[in-house]
Amino acid sequence: MFVFLKHKDIDKKKWDASIDTFVNGNLYGYSCFLDAVAPGWCAITNEDYSVVMPLPSKRKMGISYIFQPFFSQQLGAFFIEEETSKGILNFIPSFYRYLEMKLNTEFHPDLKAFIVFENSNYTLSLNKSYEEHFKSYAYNTKRNVRKCSELSINKDFDDLKAIRMFEENKGATLAHYRSESKEVLLRLIEVLRKEKRIEKWAVQGNNGTLLAVAHFAIFKNKRIFLFSATNKEGKKARAMFFLLDRFIHQYSNTGIMLDFSGSNDVQLARFYSGFGSTKEIYYRVVKNDLPFFMKWLKK
Repeated sequence: MFVFLKHKDIDKKKWDASIDTFVNGNLYGYSCFLDAVAPGWCAITNEDYSVVMPLPSKRKMGISYIFQPFFSQQLGAFFIEEETSKGILNFIPSFYRYLEMKLNTEFHPDLKAFIVFENSNYTLSLNKSYEEHFKSYAYNTKRNVRKCSELSINKDFDDLKAIRMFEENKGATLAHYRSESKEVLLRLIEVLRKEKRIEKWAVQGNNGTLLAVAHFAIFKNKRIFLFSATNKEGKKARAMFFLLDRFIHQYSNTGIMLDFSGSNDVQLARFYSGFGSTKEIYYRVVKNDLPFFMKWLKK
C-alpha cells in the first residue's frame, strides 16, 4: 500500500539506500539533489521504500502544485520491479491542483488521465576506443573538432564566472531563466561538490581566456551533462566541440555512459547526435485541475 509523506516524515537514509539499489535509480532521485532543487519536497512510498516517488511541490495564490525542478531531467517512480509501482500516480493527493512531471525512461504508468508530451534525450556509451568513437562522429562534428588545435582544457575555474557566462549569452534568450534558477544551480553545485558527484571542465584559448564551461554530474557509471555555457569567442572557436571531444577521449574504453540531458531543441539535438549518441524517449505529463478562471495560467 502506498502512503503520502510530508517532507519531515521522509526517512532520507532509507530513501537514498533504495535509490542506490533500484533498477531505474538516478541522480535526480537522491534526497540531497531534491533538497537542492526543490526544498520541502514530499513523496509517495510504500512501507519498506521498495517503491518511491518524489513530489517536488510549491504553493502559490493558495494553490498547491507539483513541478519539475530546474536541472532535474527525469523523476517519476523508482523501484526494484516496475510492477510494484502500478497505480502509484493514483495516490497523488487531490489537493495538488496542477501537476507537471517528467518521467524516467523505465517508468511506464497508465497515463490516460494526463496530457502527455514526448521528450528526447541523447546518450553515448563510451565502451570503444577513442578512434572508433571519432569515426562515429558526424562529418560536421569531425570538421569542427579538427579546428580546435590551439585550445586546452582547464578543470579549475570559478563557478560564478561560469554562470555569468551563461547569463550573458544563452541565459539572456531564455524566458524561463530567472534569478531563482541561479540560486538553485549554485546550491546544487555545492551539494554535488560535497558529495563528490561533480566534474568541472572548461576550455581556454592560447591566451588563457575562458571560452566554454561544463559541469558533469556523477551517478554510478554515468556522467550527466548538467550545465554548460559558451561565450561568443567560444562559439567562434568551436570550444564546446573541443570540450566534449576531450571528455570522450578521456573516458573511451571505460564503459562510462555520457548522458547529454536532452534536448527537444533541433540545433542541440543535432549537436549531441553529432558525437554518435543514441536518442531515447521519455515523457512529460501534465494534469490541470486548477479552477476554471486559473487554467489559462498553466497552459
